[in-house]
Parts: sequence; C-alpha cells; structure tokens
Amino acid sequence: MALSAVKDSSTTLRWTPVNVSDSNAPLENTLLPYPQENRGFFENQPCRIENPFGRDWSFWVDDEPLSVAPDDSPSWIWKPLFFAGEVTAELRSPTDQVEGTYLLDVSPDPLKTGREILQNMMDEIWHEDPNLILGSEPATIAMGALGHDHNPLVEFARLRRYGPQFIIALRRAARNPLRTLKVRRDVVPMHSARRVDRQTALAALRNPSAAGAFSGTNPSRLEPASETSIDVPVVEPSLDSPANRCLLALARALQLRIRGVSTGLARLAEAESPSSTRTDLAPRWPVRRKVLMQLQGNLTSVLRRSPFKDVARHEVTAAGLNAISADPTYARAYGLGWRAIRHGTSGPREIDRLWVSPTWEVYERWCFVRLGRILRESHPKLDWTRTTTHPTKADAAWIGRRNATNVQLLLQPKLPSGRMRSRHPLWSISRMRIPDIVLIEERDGERRFVVLDAKYRRSRGPVLDAMTSAHVYHDSLRNQDRPPDLSVLLVPAGGEAPWLEDPMFLRAHRVGVVEFGANTTSLSEDILHG
Repeated sequence: MALSAVKDSSTTLRWTPVNVSDSNAPLENTLLPYPQENRGFFENQPCRIENPFGRDWSFWVDDEPLSVAPDDSPSWIWKPLFFAGEVTAELRSPTDQVEGTYLLDVSPDPLKTGREILQNMMDEIWHEDPNLILGSEPATIAMGALGHDHNPLVEFARLRRYGPQFIIALRRAARNPLRTLKVRRDVVPMHSARRVDRQTALAALRNPSAAGAFSGTNPSRLEPASETSIDVPVVEPSLDSPANRCLLALARALQLRIRGVSTGLARLAEAESPSSTRTDLAPRWPVRRKVLMQLQGNLTSVLRRSPFKDVARHEVTAAGLNAISADPTYARAYGLGWRAIRHGTSGPREIDRLWVSPTWEVYERWCFVRLGRILRESHPKLDWTRTTTHPTKADAAWIGRRNATNVQLLLQPKLPSGRMRSRHPLWSISRMRIPDIVLIEERDGERRFVVLDAKYRRSRGPVLDAMTSAHVYHDSLRNQDRPPDLSVLLVPAGGEAPWLEDPMFLRAHRVGVVEFGANTTSLSEDILHG
C-alpha cells in the first residue's frame, strides 16, 4: 500500500525469528525506519518484535495491531501468512500517534519457490491481466494506472495516498483563487457612468432626457443630465470562474468515490469467510473506515469555504482546464485529484502500490496464464479469444475455435450441483464445486475433460493431503454425463511423492501429480491428448 503522511523516525526496534531451523539465520535483527527495507521475513514463519516502550504502545501491520506475545514478554508476535511482498508497519504511541514507519519485505517460502521465481510468476500474470493478481493480503506491489476496472481496494489505495494531498492543494489554491470578469447590467445616473456600449446607446435613444444629454441639447422640459439614469455594463471580478468550477467538479467526484469505496469495503468485510490461508480483511476495515470518514470530513470542510462556496455550478470545461494548466497551484491540485479517483491497474507500473493475492493464489493464477500460453502455442491454427463472461462464471477463460475443434481453458469455473441447474455441460453430482482449472477439448466429435488443481505445496505430507481434492473432483464433476479423463494436482516442484508423478500411474488411475514450475514450457501428452 502507498504510504501517506510517513513520519521518519530514528526509533529502533529489534526482532527475532521464531522456530528458525536455518543455523545461518541471524538470531537478532534491527528494524530500520522508512524508507529502508527490512528483509529476513518469510511467509508462514512467525517472528517476535520487541516492545521496549510499555504495554500502551502498539505495533500495526497493514492497519491491524499485532497481538502481545503469549508469554507476557514485552514484545509482539507477527506471523505473515501465505503472502510475499512489501508490507507497511507502524509503531504507535499511547495517544495513537505514529512514531515510526517501517517497510517489511516478506519472502516466499524457500521450500516451495524462490523469491525471483515468484516475482517472475507475478510479472507473467501482470502482463496478461493485472486483475488476476490483485487481492487483500498485506503485501503490496507496484501497479499501473490505465484501464476501466473497478476494485474497491484499488480505489481505496489511491484515495489514501492522494486524497490528503489533494485537500492540502485545494486549501493552497483557495488562498489565492483564480477569478474571472463578470459583466452585468445596471441603471446608474449619467454622471456616474464609466463605460457604455451599444445596448446603452440604443436604450438612450428611447429616453428623451438621455438622448438630449448625449446630443448636447437640454430643453427646459427635459430632466437635467445629473438626474438622468442610463443602462450601462458593469464589469467586476467573480470567484465563479471556470477554473474553480473544474476543481469543484473534481472534489464532488472524489466525495462520490469515497462513499462508493466505503460501501464496497464494508461489503467485502461482511462477506468474508474465516480462512487459515488468507489474512482477514475485517480487522483492518475499522482503520480504513476511519481514514475514509476523515477524508470525507476534511473535503466537506474545504468545499464550504470560499471560493468553492461561491461557485454557481461544478463542471469541467475547456476554458477551465486552460486556466488550470496556466496556474501551478491549480494544476497541482487538479493532478492530485485526478490521481485519487482514476481507475485501472494496467500500463507501466508507477509508485502506486496495491495489495496482492496470497502466494498460493498467485501460483494458481500463474498456472492458468502459463497453461493458456502453452495451449495457444501448441494450437496455433485455432482462433483464440480471452473472456471473463463464460457461462460457468469462470474468473477468466481462454477459448480456441476452428471448424470442429473447440478448446476451453477455464479459471475457477462455478459448477453447480445438479445438471438441470447448469446452463453449461459442466456440473457437479454433489454440492457446488469450484476447481482451479478445467481443460475441455472437443475435436471431431471426441471430448477431453481434464481437471487441474494447482497446489502451492512441495513436501510429502501436504502433497498427499492435497490429493483429497483430486479424488473429490474425479468423483463429483461431470461434463454432460462423463467424469473427468484426468484429475491432476499441479505442484511447483516434484519429487516428494514419485509414484503419484509416474505417467503410468496417471494413465492407470486417472489421478496423480504433475510438476508444473517456472521452467515448464509444454503440457504432457497425457493431459493434452490422453
């Protein structure tokens, strides 16, 4: 997540890993303050952070306070779950003031995949679809700023980073506001007139006293020139300028965005189910709600003051944008406001940072992306399209067609129980099933149906335990009335259960394990063609 109002601090804390088996690992480390990075943290490995200041102090990791060590020692315990990346942490005093900000760099489990390999996986996903990598874990990565996708976490990250800066810029613009000249009509004594125009002259011709005064004649029956009133233009400065209208329009859009993000995050927190493999969003929601409420309050306060309260309407016009571009203070405010409300995550990565998915989900999404690329390369004559509106409500799908050939690769399709309830040939005998990846191949009347379950595991015990899902999918899923030809686990590295990886075992039992890692460039013939 992007840092806002970071307070540099010389406050030093020490931390130690808990239950470290590596004898070369340092027993004690010092937390370096922002902007320095602190490495040595690993997913799913706890650590102890000392607290030399007293029980009233707290240590927050991504808007969630850490729990005090269970042995009553003056320290906090932090256990990163299944995520890797940069995490923001804060040391807070008893008055809830931020006394130190730290960047904690969490590495992936070295037994599963290396840091560089995981980063390459994330980059590969990013190039195909950044939305596949977005999540709510504390770890963050740099993101782009293009596209039209709506995501409350993306929008909150930008509001938090740029919203306070936008309000400060609005206040600076209000100190020396841009004005425009407004012309209005007024009736004044002739001797007070300073400017006349065509309309003044036409009105004077209809008034004998004024006409006589203009012509130099003043018969006794006419009013004296000093008592004659005429219609004249009056030019005066006004705060209802195009530039102020533009800034007001941007501020109103920001208010709507704050309300929408607040509603979206509240729904995410309410709909969240407890999980041992994901970091809960609900404990972090109160802090983020407070950030949004404070932002809304400060913005409302600014708009109730001049010059924004003097603006007749809010609108973005060419005249307003031209005036803004010519004034550095207004240009900065407009730029910050636009960054705060823009959509999308595609394009070149910038300084904006966003929360990502857990590492096991990154591996799942990478398997889909890499399998899609392999299929397109192995079937170059098919017409390939990518969609997010598949009948199975899959998160994403690659579909290749040509004549009688139809190949579909589905990411997490939703397969309801009961064939009659499904609008697609895929269904489940028992309850709703959501397999990670499904491959369907139709060629010359023959149909292949393969279920692939990506498991971010390597050691023997977890791999054998994960085989449960392969058996469940093999027994419960159907393509029309046909069970899967194969139900396979994909793992980043093999070797722990070699009999399950034997192709002969896979052909005989239709279940098994396939190593699918960073160096995989092709699918086995068993999966592709049976």
